[in-house]
Amino acid sequence: MPARVEYVTAGDGVRIAYSRRGRGLPVLWMPPLPARHLELEWQQPGDRRWLEWLASRYTLVQYDPRGLGLSERAVTSFSLDDFERDIEAVVERVGTGPMVLFAKVNAGPLAIAYAARHPERVSHLVLWCATTRLADGIGGHLDALRGLAEQDWELFLRTAAHLVRGWSAGQSAEQAVKLLRAAMSPDVIPALVRDAFPIDVTDQLPLVRSPTLVCHRRGVTWVPMERAVELASTIPGARLVLLEGDSMAMWAGGLSDVIHAFEDFLGAAEPDELSPNFPSETFRYEGDYWTLAFGGRLCRLRDAKGFHHIAHLLARPGEHISALDLLTAQERDTSPSIVYSSNGAMAAVGGDAGPLLDGHARGAYRRRVQELRALFDEAERLGDQRHAEAVRSEIEFIEDQLAAAVGRWGRDRRAASAAERARLTVTKRIKGVLERIATRHPTLADHLARTIRTGLVCAYIPDPDRTTHWSL
Repeated sequence: MPARVEYVTAGDGVRIAYSRRGRGLPVLWMPPLPARHLELEWQQPGDRRWLEWLASRYTLVQYDPRGLGLSERAVTSFSLDDFERDIEAVVERVGTGPMVLFAKVNAGPLAIAYAARHPERVSHLVLWCATTRLADGIGGHLDALRGLAEQDWELFLRTAAHLVRGWSAGQSAEQAVKLLRAAMSPDVIPALVRDAFPIDVTDQLPLVRSPTLVCHRRGVTWVPMERAVELASTIPGARLVLLEGDSMAMWAGGLSDVIHAFEDFLGAAEPDELSPNFPSETFRYEGDYWTLAFGGRLCRLRDAKGFHHIAHLLARPGEHISALDLLTAQERDTSPSIVYSSNGAMAAVGGDAGPLLDGHARGAYRRRVQELRALFDEAERLGDQRHAEAVRSEIEFIEDQLAAAVGRWGRDRRAASAAERARLTVTKRIKGVLERIATRHPTLADHLARTIRTGLVCAYIPDPDRTTHWSL
């Protein structure tokens, strides 16, 4: 359920409704205008999943702008300065420091203007399918919708809901109608059209100094991709991430791509403090991410093979496991050079089958790595994180093969040294993951570096003076 609704007074005396829920870095959630209602946003299909996720990882802050939702309705002006007063009042009441502004579609101009005018209050700016002109978020039907609102309010609500959710939408559109009906009254439309819809903050884009993420789905036509390019190319240092899909709904097709982009962008943030009921030592795989907790702090990192090796060791404290068994716990039946006995244990591998890779194969691998690095640089430049991630995975795979095939001073490794190949691969993976953990949770990285042994045989040897119970 949504958090308790509270009120704060803006600088001009207007009462603004807001709520906060969760712990950690505060994120001010700014959905599109005028569909704003603190309580009913939680009843929208899909939107609730996103709000619950935000509240589980951060301090989720929501508010209703003046004249809308649960905020004071008796207002006659909706200028950019008026909207800024609303944000300012909430930020001052809730924030103990800078916060993240996460604005969707035509809430973008309000977030951009506030970030440009108050850089000390904004740690990060996230713009989802956003635009610099508030009217852009209404689409090309503004005049028709305005006329319909004056003639038939109920038909206006249903038309607006179906334009956003799709004409085939059933329950989703009905929920949107319910939200719109509660969010505003007919008499607010003329003032919104007069004051709010002409708002354009294009000239303020170069003034934004906060780290900025611009997210856009490739197939969205309601707000064309040109708007995303304009934002990312004009805001200094902004990052552009293009995601697949044709819906402005963040949950369309699942939330994993949105969560990935968001958390990668906030990757430098400090780990959050644990809530009292969260397991104090956690190393848990959750879809595309790992949730890590230790020493009273928590962070999340995107999946990599080294995490699985570490989790395997943490589940067996004090047990010595061969690197080959550790490797094949995840990759059983994928390597022809590994032979298993009937119970799954590693059988002896002997003889000399020649080099693991011949000269032609090594050359082809190295040429492919060069090509992939160029593709990776291009994907990073365009902000295409999904493509960059896929390219990076192929680079890592090929480098694993080269590392296993070439020994010291470039000498060929022989095919019989499967155990040596496993040692190199597992060691590299675990080392790489520990480096990533160190950027988000140095205390945990230090503990794992001291207690995990790698080599032909690997082990997790806990500190003798510390009792550790991992939730895996």
